[in-house]
Amino acid sequence: MILRITSMLDHREELLKGVQPPFTANDKRDFDQIVAWSDVIHTKFAELKQQIQLDMMQLKRAKSSKQQYVNPYQNISTSDGMFYDKRK
Repeated sequence: MILRITSMLDHREELLKGVQPPFTANDKRDFDQIVAWSDVIHTKFAELKQQIQLDMMQLKRAKSSKQQYVNPYQNISTSDGMFYDKRK
């Protein structure tokens, strides 16, 4: 999905580079509509990006929680409370 969106945005940018003045009244009206859509698209992409980041953080938290359940003593230092005998 992300690759498709990226390719569509790249294609859109190429098309926008090809737009040359002078513009007719219809062209200006269409351009205003495109700008309005662009604002909506930008807002939706920002929401989508935020949702993806939130999902990634939740997945990372779930993996950490699962690992803590599987190996609860993984983060405990093993040298605490250990007796070292200096004699040979």
